[in-house]
Amino acid sequence: VPAALHTLSGGRTIIVSTNTINLQEQLIAKDIPAAQSVLGAIGYPDDALFAAQLKGRSNYLCYRRWSHAKTSADMTIPEARLMAKTMVWLESTVSGDRSELRLNRDDQAAFTRISAQGARGCPAPDGPCFLRAARGRAHGADIVVINHSLLLADLVMGGGLLPEHDALIIDEAHHLESVATNNFGFRVDQRQVEGDLSGLSGDRGTVSDAIRALRAAGEADPAAETLATGLLEAVGRARAAATELFRSLKETITVLTPGRGFQGDDMRITEGTRQQPAWSDLEVSWENFDLAASTVSLGLRDIGIAIDRAPSSLESRNLQAVGLNVTAALESIEESRRGLRQGIPEPEDGMVCWLSARLPNGPTAVSGAPLAVGPALRDTLFERERCVVLTSGTLADEGRFDRVRETLGVASGREVALGSPFDFKKAALVLVPGDIPEPNRPGFNEGVAQVIKDVATVLKDRTLVLFTSNSALNATRSAIKSSLQAEGIKLVAQGIDGPPHRVMRALDANKATVALGAASLWEGVDLEESSIGALMIARLPFPVPSDPVFSARSELYDDGFGDYAVPSAVLRFRQGFGRLIRSRSDRGVFIVLDSRMATRGYGAAFRDALPGCDIEVVRASELAARVSRWHEESRAETPG
Repeated sequence: VPAALHTLSGGRTIIVSTNTINLQEQLIAKDIPAAQSVLGAIGYPDDALFAAQLKGRSNYLCYRRWSHAKTSADMTIPEARLMAKTMVWLESTVSGDRSELRLNRDDQAAFTRISAQGARGCPAPDGPCFLRAARGRAHGADIVVINHSLLLADLVMGGGLLPEHDALIIDEAHHLESVATNNFGFRVDQRQVEGDLSGLSGDRGTVSDAIRALRAAGEADPAAETLATGLLEAVGRARAAATELFRSLKETITVLTPGRGFQGDDMRITEGTRQQPAWSDLEVSWENFDLAASTVSLGLRDIGIAIDRAPSSLESRNLQAVGLNVTAALESIEESRRGLRQGIPEPEDGMVCWLSARLPNGPTAVSGAPLAVGPALRDTLFERERCVVLTSGTLADEGRFDRVRETLGVASGREVALGSPFDFKKAALVLVPGDIPEPNRPGFNEGVAQVIKDVATVLKDRTLVLFTSNSALNATRSAIKSSLQAEGIKLVAQGIDGPPHRVMRALDANKATVALGAASLWEGVDLEESSIGALMIARLPFPVPSDPVFSARSELYDDGFGDYAVPSAVLRFRQGFGRLIRSRSDRGVFIVLDSRMATRGYGAAFRDALPGCDIEVVRASELAARVSRWHEESRAETPG
């Protein structure tokens, strides 16, 4: 509301950034209309405040690329299915936003061929363009809602993606470090590299497509034909070199991690790693690939020049669409070359690099991320913006902001730590089953499953169970499914039964429901019409010790576990707890199925993080009865 009053009193646009697209949509659909109601109550007209949502390029369809793609005579099945969906959808859509379509994984992959992500430098400013329309709405809005990924993309590019604004409000600012870590880093994926190169090859590839379009426009002279032939040969050499490079990467991982099995973990690249003989062989493979890929890039640039020189005509419209695909391929290949150079022969100071693989036949990747994001955020964000507001329910650590200031590079600014509007002592009961085996000990998984079944059967109320891994979620689902079905309790699981928003809708719609969620459900979109009766956390959310960025940052501390791992886990723990009480009328039980909270010394940090709640350590066999008794007492105390 203060932001709305500022912009309505003559100020410029206010940008509001949140962590996910789902939360963007919640702000647009729920929170901003609530603010408009407040404004109406103090005399502003209903339409006084204009808010717009802006997403990244990849979310919008490019009409020019779509028009070209629909003429393809040999689409894949996913491409043909997507084309059928979009032909009907384009008759009614105003936004061109892919979120309006229900896209499965294959559809999403096919959408990249027709998205505005591959339409940088589009030569058709006069044609229909959903991205340009979205940016136009944003430039005319009082409040523009974006997500952190778009904000960081704007910072990386040096600006230009967002409208001029007076202030930037960063909601869920506790996510800014992780989003900045991803955006200021890189990832070169085997499937991406191989897909880029294969997309250039063959009769339906981009190179052949470009020559056909040049011929149709009367621009395919012998020099262009020769160029295309040479480029296709270069692509073939680059594909062979890529195959050898990623084979060498897998071999390097196998040699340097003997006996590990390597089923998807990450191998951090250290100075010691680079001194190993196997690394020298990898650098030779990289050099061969980089040379071959550079030849492909040169050829794509020359093809692009030929396309740019073609005169404007009806046929050249198709040629321009092909030109967008050429540019997209060139940018992607060059981005991969830069990432591989950083990851293998020329690491930058302050970067953490690692290799990822799923052996024996899975894909491989080379990744890197900054050891610290504070300096980059200070230079690109806090020293350039005239006003930045960071807001979150979990920014302060014991009422202090020292940690977040250091992490995000915030040198100065006013601090305000506000208390919660909720009486957690009355609203929530915290239970810890002290006799469940610790995680990774025999009997832990069985104990977790039994408590979930017992509580759900007695409570028959909305129950959300949060996991730290998908494998644990799936194993628990298998263990409890038949028992819950026999009791008439619905079970929904993130991933298996849909994305997070669909799981939460199912939980909202039916009281006797147990929902199992992983990472993205530890916080996020609220229930619309109801509240959660019980929230469970399967285990304390410590970061994965083998995570390269986490391990590198831990080494900056004398006590990496106590000074970095525990505070990081406590932050996540507080975010999870926040899912339980969302209004003054909510009542619920918070169950931590990890006995370490009661038995280990560091458990005090987690207990102290809960705001004034009663915490009881009980036997697992007595837990369901305690939950039932507390809910009965709570209902008796609630008026009406």
